[in-house]
Amino acid sequence: MSHKKELIGGLVISAVLLSAFGFWLLSKPSESETVTQPPAEPKKEEIKPTNKPEAKPVPKQEAPKPAPKIETVKKAELYTSLTNNALPLSAIAGMNALPPEIQNRVNNIINSSNNIYFIIPKNNGIFLIAENSADSRQGIEMIEITEESEKKIPLGYQNETENDAWFYDETVEPKVPIKHVIFDDDDEDEIEYTEIWNYKEDEPVKYEMRNEDDKAVSIRKETVDDGMNLRQEHLIYDEDGKTKLSLTINYDGADINRITYYDAENPEDGIAIFSEYQDGIKVKETVYTSDFKVKNVYTAEYKDGTRVKLKVFDNNNQEIETLSAE
Repeated sequence: MSHKKELIGGLVISAVLLSAFGFWLLSKPSESETVTQPPAEPKKEEIKPTNKPEAKPVPKQEAPKPAPKIETVKKAELYTSLTNNALPLSAIAGMNALPPEIQNRVNNIINSSNNIYFIIPKNNGIFLIAENSADSRQGIEMIEITEESEKKIPLGYQNETENDAWFYDETVEPKVPIKHVIFDDDDEDEIEYTEIWNYKEDEPVKYEMRNEDDKAVSIRKETVDDGMNLRQEHLIYDEDGKTKLSLTINYDGADINRITYYDAENPEDGIAIFSEYQDGIKVKETVYTSDFKVKNVYTAEYKDGTRVKLKVFDNNNQEIETLSAE
């Protein structure tokens, strides 16, 4: 019986050993199988620093300093009397640049006229429009002046003949004209021009001249705004009724604050002047060209109410000249 047990125990041990050996054989890889290994990472090359010198920061360059401003100061006649306060600053500056002979001629006009509205260079001399209170028609005069001559440009009708017919308002003293009829020299019954004056405050047209076709040739208008601001218009027309020349003068109280001039035959002579005042004294004037672009700016300085300096600026507001009375 014991022998039989030994035999059975040996068989059991043998079976266990065989099972373990079989499991080992099955789990061992065969020699024909290739085991794939992940590729090795390539070695990174060391980047050695070069011996190139480090770049130095570029020093910041300062903008060049503007050249010191050289102010040109000229001793000049600044027309400081109160009667010349309305004289345009641009005219004063222009006067000081004129030859002495032209200056003398203009000074004579200044002394005999209430206002000179503007002066512009023209034909080796100057052209100006001044107030002429003795003229009952347009009340202005246009003058061209050179060193050799002085020429007045006629406005409207200037001649009188024996055929003319005058009508006056005799209710006032001295009597004033209210109508003037100009007959044709060759036909006394043919009216060539008619002039009419109007003195009523509420009527803007103070003077007009009409031709034989009853077309306006010359008109002077005065319009009052806000009871104190006066606008004067001087208009000359060609034979087709188109504006040939116009001058408009605007007042703010007693001060002229704007002047505009237009000449159809010489449009380059067109000008506009805007003035600014402080306590009735002109301190600034801006002059525009015919196409309304700034040409020059003028400023005036005063001491105890007397004009002592006049500065001239170009259209970029750069000072180009200083005129001094001292």
